[in-house]
Amino acid sequence: MTNLFFRYTPTSLTDWTPDHIRTIFTTLLIAELFHVLAHIKVLLSLDWIGGRYTALELWSRWYYFVMDLMSVVVSFVAVHLYLKNHCYDDAKIKMFYDATTVFVMGHFLLHLFYISGWFKGRREWLKENQLKAEKEKGNTKSVFLGAPYVEKVLIWSAADSWEAKKACEYHWRQTIGTSYDIFVHLVMIAWHGWVLLYL
Repeated sequence: MTNLFFRYTPTSLTDWTPDHIRTIFTTLLIAELFHVLAHIKVLLSLDWIGGRYTALELWSRWYYFVMDLMSVVVSFVAVHLYLKNHCYDDAKIKMFYDATTVFVMGHFLLHLFYISGWFKGRREWLKENQLKAEKEKGNTKSVFLGAPYVEKVLIWSAADSWEAKKACEYHWRQTIGTSYDIFVHLVMIAWHGWVLLYL
């Protein structure tokens, strides 16, 4: 059966043609670039690409955190498989790969930390506060946004200016975390670009 992207379906990694690899790594590069732009938008409180969201709207978009996590995991696995089958013996590449492994693990743990707290206690909160939340829609201080650390990052992300962000609790922690996130996505973009350049 013919695949839309490929002329034939490979049965193993050694069957991948440069066209297969180019398609996979171009798609992953675009996904990583999207995440970099989205994080820069949040970090700098920019209005472009869809406007700005309230903390409650960001909370309802929990799946973005999962997509962000999966984007890096899939990118890392693709890079790992490519290196394993092509040039894993080069010492400089192995050193950069090992450093990338540490960055990806940090990214994974950071996102897992926030995802695990996203829905903490939501069912109990809904029972007690559903009517109150409907009346005060948009007021993030009275609306449940997950565990306290999730609520703080969402309120910080929704702040409409750098000055407003600085007034938020844990401003520098959120800034460093978002900057680290951008850095990991940029590392993955560098890997994808390197693979595409040397195909």
